Amino acid sequence: MQDYRNILLATDLSKTSATVAQRARTLAHCLDAKLTLLYVVEGFPEDLPVKWVAPENEDPKMYLQARATEELRALAEQAACPDAALQVVFCDRGPCREITRYAKEQGVDLIIMSSRGHQGIKRNLGSKVGTVIDDADCDVLTVHSAE
Repeated sequence: MQDYRNILLATDLSKTSATVAQRARTLAHCLDAKLTLLYVVEGFPEDLPVKWVAPENEDPKMYLQARATEELRALAEQAACPDAALQVVFCDRGPCREITRYAKEQGVDLIIMSSRGHQGIKRNLGSKVGTVIDDADCDVLTVHSAE
């Protein structure tokens, strides 16, 4: 087995994220690897939950950055991985491409993703996870988690 030293958990912060984060934490702990939790904001999505919509007097990008960081921090706490690095990235070209770009830039050896999530990744396996698998320069692990 390849020595994984830099593990990236790409999350959409859906209900399944805690289970996937716990598995990523366990793997990172067993391998003494760095763990990063990544959330990609695709432009300014129109289907945001109401609690993610910026008040009129706040910069929308700054608000989304803070809100996503807060959610990642809560996920890290819930999964008992308080030492994980937290990253929020904005992109215009789709989250899958941004995940692989980030992984290459950061020297990630393993990307972990859920087989399910907000976008129905399992239903669209060829277009979501498949894009990451095709574009990644490292291994990709998908975790099956029931909703």
